[in-house]
Amino acid sequence: LREERREQLLASARRVFARQGYVGTSTQDILAEAEVARGTLYQHFKGKRAILGELLDRFLSELAQAIHRVDVTSEVPATVQLRANVDRIMSLLYDNVDLTRIFLREAAGVDEDLDDKLREFHDRVLEMLMGSLRTGIALGLVPPGRTRIRAVFALGALKEAIDHEVLRDDSPAMDRDELGQYAMEFVLRGLLKPG
Repeated sequence: LREERREQLLASARRVFARQGYVGTSTQDILAEAEVARGTLYQHFKGKRAILGELLDRFLSELAQAIHRVDVTSEVPATVQLRANVDRIMSLLYDNVDLTRIFLREAAGVDEDLDDKLREFHDRVLEMLMGSLRTGIALGLVPPGRTRIRAVFALGALKEAIDHEVLRDDSPAMDRDELGQYAMEFVLRGLLKPG
């Protein structure tokens, strides 16, 4: 029952954050959505910020698990493995638009601890991208060059595309497969050797 109540509070907060944004949400809004007393919330969390922290920790963990290192020794071509990564990431982002919005738009600047978590996750993804690029260079698929700035460009372009196509209400939403295809084309044309 205790764990169910905790999950109820997390789900309620997530719904309110999605409707009102993190800054526009009060603890009272969460209590009203969850239909619980203030004391119940404080039995599980220190407050609104702690709930946000847990939601983001879970989301970042799921994102990290969605990204698999490309295995160049596999019989599966690297581009197929890369596309599988893109598909897993797109599915997670599209299926969790509320958390994607909080992650990409609202969590930065809330406090130093959240900023550190976001930066740590960002750096981990950059390291994975740089490792993939170094592998591509070693295999002769990617021309030699600075891997960090290339990874920054690729990650930045993906974040901007998600912001534009997934999170904005005023633009036509592209479905996840189409956006994944464009992401693959961008990465492959922008990073691989021509020919």
